[in-house]
Formats: sequence, C-alpha cells, structure tokens
Amino acid sequence: MSRRLALPRWAERLDPFVVILVLAAAASRVVLAATGVGMDLSALGPDPADHSWQLLDPVWLRHDLLHSVASLTMQPPLYNLTVGLLLALPHALLSPAAALLLFLGYLVTVLSAYGSMVLLGVDRRAGLVATLVLVVLDPAQLLFSAHLFYATPAAALMGATTFLGIWMLTRPSWPRALAFASAGAALALSNTLLQPLVLIAVLVVLVVALRPWRRALVAGFVVPCLCLAGWMGLSLARVGTPATSTWFGMNLAHGVLRPADPVLVASMVAKGQLSHLALVKPFSSLAESGVTPIHTGPRASSAAIRPDGLPNLNNRAYAEVSSRYLADSVAFIEHQPAAYLSTVWLGLRLWAVPSDQYYFFYRQHHTSGWETAYDTAVMLQARHDQRLPKALWERKGVSLPQVSVVLVLETLLALVGGVVVMLRMRRGRRWTLAVALPWFLAAQAFLVSTLTEYGENNRFRFEAGVPLLVVAVLAGAAAFDRVRRRRGGEGVAGRLDELGWSTDNTEDQTAREG
Repeated sequence: MSRRLALPRWAERLDPFVVILVLAAAASRVVLAATGVGMDLSALGPDPADHSWQLLDPVWLRHDLLHSVASLTMQPPLYNLTVGLLLALPHALLSPAAALLLFLGYLVTVLSAYGSMVLLGVDRRAGLVATLVLVVLDPAQLLFSAHLFYATPAAALMGATTFLGIWMLTRPSWPRALAFASAGAALALSNTLLQPLVLIAVLVVLVVALRPWRRALVAGFVVPCLCLAGWMGLSLARVGTPATSTWFGMNLAHGVLRPADPVLVASMVAKGQLSHLALVKPFSSLAESGVTPIHTGPRASSAAIRPDGLPNLNNRAYAEVSSRYLADSVAFIEHQPAAYLSTVWLGLRLWAVPSDQYYFFYRQHHTSGWETAYDTAVMLQARHDQRLPKALWERKGVSLPQVSVVLVLETLLALVGGVVVMLRMRRGRRWTLAVALPWFLAAQAFLVSTLTEYGENNRFRFEAGVPLLVVAVLAGAAAFDRVRRRRGGEGVAGRLDELGWSTDNTEDQTAREG
C-alpha cells in the first residue's frame, strides 16, 4: 500500500495558481534573454545622454552617497539610495544584482495583481487569466524590468501597497498595518506618483473609519508616518515645500508654456502677465533661467552643474525656478484655457498608448515582433507605430488609431466601474475601503499625470498598473456575476462571504471577537 507524500502545511495551503504565475514570470525572463535583450545599465555609463534622467549624477552616488541622498530636494531619496548601493558592489556583481532586483520587482507586480483580485472576491481562474495576459505577457513589463530605471520598482511598490492594504483590511492588526504603511512609505519616498502627505491622509482616513481597530492601526502606522513626516520636515526647512519634488512647476510648464505660441508668450511677458522665465525652456540651467545657484551644503544640492556637464536640477535654487514656472503656468491657463485643454486631451490619449511604446524602447528591435503582435491582438491598438515615442517628443500627437481600446476600457472600468461596485455591493466598511484604496491610487495617478504632465503618461499608467487592473477586473467580474446570478450563479458576494468579509452589521462583533 503506497503512502502519500506528506507536504509541509505551507505547501498544502499554497495556491497552485501562484506557482503557475511564478514559473510563467521566470520563463518570460528566460525567453527575453534568449532574444538578446540583456540588462541595460546605460544609466550608469559615461554618456550623459544615457542618464540625463538620473536623479543624481553617478559620480556622486559612487563617492558621496549618504550626503548626496540626504540632501535631495528634487526627487524622493530611496531610488537614488538603491542605485548608490548597487554601485558599491564589485563591478562583476553589479549587473546580476540589478537584474535580480528588477526581476523581483516584476514578480511582486505579478503576484500582487493576482493576490489583490482574489482577496477582493474575483474568481481565481479569472484572476489568473487576467494576470497572465495583462501583466506577465505584457512586453512593457519585460522591457522595463531589463532597464535600470525607476518604472519597475515604482510598479512593484504600487502593487505591494495595494495588496498589503487589502490584506490588512481582511483582518486588521498592527503587524499588517505596519506592512501596508511601510510599503506605502517606501513608494512615497521612491517615486513622486504618491506624495507623503497624501499617504498620511489615507492612513488617517483608515484610522477614523475603522474605529474598532483604531489602536492596532495607530500602532502599525506610527513608525512609517514618522519617517514620512521627518522627510517632509527636512524638505520644508530646505526649500519651503513638504513635497518630495521641486519639479512640479517645471513639469507643468513643460506641458503648458513650452508648446504655446512663442509670439503669444512674448506678448504676455511684455504686458507683465508672465515673468521673463516663461521664455526659457523648462529644465534649463540656472544661468539660462537667470537665477543664482545656492552654494551651500553637499555638492549634490549646491553645485550648479553636475560632473557629467548637465544642469544640476537638485540645486536648491530650482525650488524658486519651479515656483515661478508654476505661477506663469497658472496665469497662462487662465488666459488660454483652450490651449491647456488641448494638452490635457493629448495626455489622455497618451495614457491609453501601450507602455512598450515608451520612448526608452525606440528602435528596440529584439522584441518588436512580439510588441506589435501583443499590442494589436491583446491591446486592440489599430496602428502600432514604432516611431510614436519620437513623434511624442516632437509634439506630433497621438492619433486615435494608436490608442488601445483595452486600455481605454480598463481605465473606464476602474475609475467609473469601481465607484459603481462600491455603491452597489453595500458590503462592510472594510471591504468598501479595500476597494477604495486601489481605486484612489489609480485615480490620483490618472489625474496627476493627465493634468500636470506631458510626454510620459503611458509610463505613469504602467507604474499605476496594479491598482488600475485590480479595480477594473473586479468591476468587470461584478457586472458578469450580476448577470450570472440570475441563472443561479454564486457571484462576487458569495466569494466574499467565503473569504470572511463581514457586513457593517457584523464588523463590530468581528473586531471584538478578534
């Protein structure tokens, strides 16, 4: 009589679909390597054009890491700290370590998307298919995870924040609250897509809304909140803003003033409606902007020019430059709202362009066949144009055939369908907040990118991909199950009961029993 092999308890409880996703993600990386796409570390190379987006010059990251990162005013600090730590490794280990780190980020994105959908009541099979098709097989996921760049880490942290927030709300406790708040704090201190003040506001709402678990939530939130408040305080003392970036005014001017009619801008400057800075291209040097550099503190925040010869946008004087650009941009919008709305409309269309057509991947031939096939068959993009990234920088716009039908539907399902689901399901506060959390992360990323940015909106959508996908699939599943319930199907509500989500009538009792 054969004896059944005894498995560890954790292996018996492991979702087999998780194993499938891990194996699929690993296989995709092997296939990508076989096509000739290796790890791209050009951001750390000698050519300034390859790392003009690098927040700090690699020389400072190699030789003055802690002082440089501590002096950041231009961007959040954790991405630079991570790159600096990679640079401290022996040269032979740099590429493998970066590849491993980015693969883990890709894997977190995959698993957090699937896990979040399942926790919210989406059928496991539907969650598996959605994750495989829209995350694992997405060429953008593979391409970004092969570049030392902040898109994959941002997407992973956004996914981790989404999953851990939902997981915490299934059974609130201080360790789960700490895990969620820590992931959110890491995201806010790594990428401007989520500002520390916004995250703190979210945490406060959760504490107020979930009174039965208030002590546990406060205990878990306190340390991450102190870290966020500390960095905000440093930024406020240095440059007069609690935000983790002094770029806001320059970003807005890039989409408002730069494409405007130069004759009109010059006329408004002559009339005193705009400052002379409106005539200067955003992100120019301090000398071109007519602003005196601030030469105090570490070189990373006091030098006017970086070692690679580019303007040091982390000089604290750029806070003043950005403030002036902000005032000029607002004045121009008030005077020419139609011009601003045309840029917003362009940004909306760019949001719905597949992320593998981000300008980083211009002339990427190794995966061009897969990109075209995927964007045509899955994303339902009528015209896949490899020249689109270059055209965007030349402000030639995005034609409607270049817009992905699937991405438009995903955005509508998430932002509109998510609200309908929260109102119609009428579940308890915890489940409603569990849906509201990814909805808010997706909505604020959508609004910030389309209203204040231009040129990289398809990357911003990529970074907010997990919460966007999770709410969209949930809304679609709820609509499908609503029809199926009329034929005797169980629906999302039945799965929520199995998962232990209570209603408002039982939440207080659940908290007391917990």
